[in-house]
Amino acid sequence: SGPASWPSTHLNFTTHPLFQDPTAKIGKDCRIGPNVTIGAHVIIEDGVRISNSAIFSRSVIRSHAWLNNCIVGWRSTVGRWVRIENMTVLGENVRVKDEIFLNGALVLPHNAISQSVTEPHIIM
Repeated sequence: SGPASWPSTHLNFTTHPLFQDPTAKIGKDCRIGPNVTIGAHVIIEDGVRISNSAIFSRSVIRSHAWLNNCIVGWRSTVGRWVRIENMTVLGENVRVKDEIFLNGALVLPHNAISQSVTEPHIIM
């Protein structure tokens, strides 16, 4: 029972406006919205919270991550128990390790983030 078996409409709580591509897979016990866009082939695992954010295609949001006011670029991965807020932008193919806090980070493409960013900062 992996992502392929998850029903794409299994949400405990959604708030509109919300756009979810029909190919996106969303796990159990998620709270999505308001003002969220979820792109094609995105995988969102169980217990994730997302508001005021855009998740671009083929990205993965691991379990229990919390995202508010952010953009997750194409093919990026947000680790388990990550907190992202304050207009953080992840470029294409960014990997955020588990249990990281990003506060206003601007992360350029093809980076791996293994330490928290507690103040707004550009990561090259």
